[in-house]
Amino acid sequence: MRIRNVARERFHEKVFIRMSSNPLTQSQHFSTMRKAFVRGALLVAALSGVSCEEADAGTTMTTANAANNIAGFTTTNDATEYAKITLDIKDIETEMKKDNMAGYPEAMKIFREGKNSKKSDGSFRTLEGMGVRKDEPFGKLYDDYSKVIADGRVGYTPHGSVLAALNGTDGVYGKYGTGSISNKPDFRSQVAKKTIKFQVLQLYALHELESAFGKYKKGESATLALDEWWAFYAGNGEDGKASGFGPYILAEKRRKFFGTGDRKVKNGGESRVTELLLAGTKEIQTLMLAKGNDSKIDDIIKCMRAQLKVGLIQGCIQYVYKTDKDSKYPGDPTNAAAQGETWAFCSGVLPFLHEVSAADAGTLRAETDLVPDNTKNPSFVKVKALFSAKNLNAMGLSCKDIGGFVPGKETSSEGTLAADFKICTDGTISNTNADTSKCTGTWAKDSAAHRHTASVLSMAASFLLSASLFMRN
Repeated sequence: MRIRNVARERFHEKVFIRMSSNPLTQSQHFSTMRKAFVRGALLVAALSGVSCEEADAGTTMTTANAANNIAGFTTTNDATEYAKITLDIKDIETEMKKDNMAGYPEAMKIFREGKNSKKSDGSFRTLEGMGVRKDEPFGKLYDDYSKVIADGRVGYTPHGSVLAALNGTDGVYGKYGTGSISNKPDFRSQVAKKTIKFQVLQLYALHELESAFGKYKKGESATLALDEWWAFYAGNGEDGKASGFGPYILAEKRRKFFGTGDRKVKNGGESRVTELLLAGTKEIQTLMLAKGNDSKIDDIIKCMRAQLKVGLIQGCIQYVYKTDKDSKYPGDPTNAAAQGETWAFCSGVLPFLHEVSAADAGTLRAETDLVPDNTKNPSFVKVKALFSAKNLNAMGLSCKDIGGFVPGKETSSEGTLAADFKICTDGTISNTNADTSKCTGTWAKDSAAHRHTASVLSMAASFLLSASLFMRN
């Protein structure tokens, strides 16, 4: 194998080193070796996500159970409490559905105080507490954009947008108290729930991935931080088919509209984003078993950062199309829910677009932000032009990542026209921290089962070879 196997090394240490310093009879040596072999096999099982029986004890020991499998990824640690943060989102959505907005105060309380995801000290972790990390690539982009002045107002932050939508009063983030569109429950709820999922929580999930890499480079244990990344991203109860309430669902829901979902991922997902993020997480988990894999992990994370932009960009394009009255969908700018989704997605794209073109980010905000004009009709023609090959490539994405409209009838009258948004033609992909061109190699294909099977067989063969060598001696 191309990596060092910790399980194999532990076997060597437990059998050969210990026995060389502690002479025993041959039968005692064999018994010691046999027990060490079983322990090694259990370690293999833990890494591969299968169960193994310890014959000596006569009992069945499950090293990777359903609680440790989150949407296709077998965590090293029990990460179920972290995944429960998406139950807060579920409860927030439930509260916002109550008549006459009676549930909004409780929704605000859950956002700020938490409800379902407990920390080790018994307190609840909170969505509001999942702040933007300014010293990390995405966090820096959001922080930089928060300082941009638009229409005399300070820039955008996802937490500020959520609080404004939940609070329901006029302010720098919108006319949530008096606006004819933005004060409606459908608008406020869409902004709140989608900004929480696809900006607040997604950014914090990525923070844990960045943290895991930082710990690895320092020689510290990184398994828990890596587990937290996927637990926050996928969330509680996610079956792989967008059944949950976490950031995971975004790429799965946009795939049909843009033709980016024919992958048949082992966990039940179908989007290319899901395939790459899941495969990348598994590969990083394996690479972190050995030292010296910094550059390989760095490249995979650059790929993953790029993929996390895809769903937001697709959502922005799709909902401007659904909102613009001049589109062929047909759009409806008086549809409060569609306007809310437009802003929730497009606001999440602003920091990424601002990095490559401040002018184009200004155009996107002017077309989708309802603060200057609460009855704004966003121009699909103007918005789609912002997502040119030049801008996408500069954001570290390829034209294929975003895809193009798939023709279909999502309404009883008209529907999506493929000609309205075609796949562009790539130029040169270039971004320092997000790079889809790094999504290459055997790990990037949906071959996780093959890789893990090969790894298990290789380690098992090593154990058997070691046993054979011992018996001959």
